[in-house]
Amino acid sequence: MPISPASSPDRHVGGIKSDSKAKGQVVVRRSGLTIAGAVFLAAQAPHAASEPATFTVLFENDIFFNTDRDYTNGVQFTYTTGPNQTLDWAVDTARRLPFFAPAGKVRTGYALGQNIYTPKDTDLADPPLTERPYAGFLYGAIGLMEQNPDKTRLDQLQLQFGVIGPASLAEDAQKWVHSIIHNAKPRGWPTQLRDEPGLALIYEAVSNWFRRSRYLDSISTWSRISAVPSAMSMTTSMPVRWRGWVSICPTILDPCG
Repeated sequence: MPISPASSPDRHVGGIKSDSKAKGQVVVRRSGLTIAGAVFLAAQAPHAASEPATFTVLFENDIFFNTDRDYTNGVQFTYTTGPNQTLDWAVDTARRLPFFAPAGKVRTGYALGQNIYTPKDTDLADPPLTERPYAGFLYGAIGLMEQNPDKTRLDQLQLQFGVIGPASLAEDAQKWVHSIIHNAKPRGWPTQLRDEPGLALIYEAVSNWFRRSRYLDSISTWSRISAVPSAMSMTTSMPVRWRGWVSICPTILDPCG
């Protein structure tokens, strides 16, 4: 379950950050931590009778922008429990986290996903060392999600664990997709990163700071902190990354309503 309203441009493997271009997305309700935005909004519906468990599918691919580089593909399947289905250990853990609300609705998410990364020119059999290397990340994930009682804040914490390298099946997956869409097969996969474990810890928070008025619909903030150990980043330390944004929506804009 990746996290939040903006999923993926900052995902990374191999210590080289991908560019910040937006990815085209086809989403059958956004998954993992990303589903949080949907749950956050849906839970605010005034006549919501119940909050059942959900199954979500997330698909991201830069084919929508006619490119094939950096973070080039991602797919994730996520099962998220309803608040009444969350196990006691998960609720107890959420209550002990200092950045989560002391009380609120707690959900647990379980995800399975795969990310694929390539250099800019996939026609080269030996891509430059200065570019992002060929790599894949096949992972499972478990996460906690909590909405505070007044429905103005959503906190999420996710642990991803898996494998980088040929065992991630990224080469097979990309070549299969390219055969379906009749694109040339990438030639540089023999140079991909070797098999090694991958681990990532991600925290994300979404807050609504303003109640709706005549002229202003909302003021919202989103922030994300991720930590990736050296096995994934190819560095001697654990890099910590932060991203965030502020959203101000006038009432006259229908998409903000």
